[in-house]
Amino acid sequence: MKKRYLIILFPIILIIIGIIIYFDNFISEKAINKKNDANIIINKKNIDTIIKNDLFSENLTKSDIKKIYGYNISDIIIPFGKESYLENKPDEYIIKEYNLNVYEELIDKYKLNVRKRFLDSMKYEYKENSNGNLNFKIIPWYYFYYSTDLNALTDYILTYINYDKNKIESNNDEYLAYEYQAKAISVMIMDAYLENYDNRDNDIINFSMKFNKENVEKNEMYNLLISMEGLNSEKASLKYGTEERQQERVAKYLDESFSKGIVDKTNPLKIR
Repeated sequence: MKKRYLIILFPIILIIIGIIIYFDNFISEKAINKKNDANIIINKKNIDTIIKNDLFSENLTKSDIKKIYGYNISDIIIPFGKESYLENKPDEYIIKEYNLNVYEELIDKYKLNVRKRFLDSMKYEYKENSNGNLNFKIIPWYYFYYSTDLNALTDYILTYINYDKNKIESNNDEYLAYEYQAKAISVMIMDAYLENYDNRDNDIINFSMKFNKENVEKNEMYNLLISMEGLNSEKASLKYGTEERQQERVAKYLDESFSKGIVDKTNPLKIR
């Protein structure tokens, strides 16, 4: 009789053990994922490492961005990597369908000059103050204005060729292909104007990074990044001016690229 009970109970016990193991693994996996989704702990000891290895990494992912800043930020602000405006591209099937590989190669070629200019030009130093915060002195390279001018020149080229932007709704794939072509041409054109975004006026941004005991407070990494890109610089704001002046600037870039034979005036999206 006992043997019969054991025969009946044994598979039930196995099922119960299996359920326990499953839920234990499920909870453990959930905990690991939650840990992986958590923000990077940034403190006074590792801030320099985070800046050098993470902030300007070429391999920055959306997940990394969220971990560093605590939330997603505009691609116009992100200086490098596939999530940046400079390197952002259409899906692979659009690249293949519209033969955009050559434009991809063009961006890959000139993006290296932008990266070098930024990293060679932007300087910073910091020291702890009496409140336990870090006082930064930053010499920015005006990446923000480079990035927004690149966006404006891309749009200007699409307007120049009379591309119908209503196709964003009716044929979004085609629009993304044309936009990517225009951006690649813009990156090539603006390679000759990188010095326009140099900090020639000894513009120094003073920024106090706030900490809660040892760990950095929310928004402070974002504030640091925009300081390094000159977004919050009064001198840069006066220098680069209004949207109207931006349009004049990018129109000049395109006109000069025509006169120098860099871009074909009859077909600006053509790569020579």
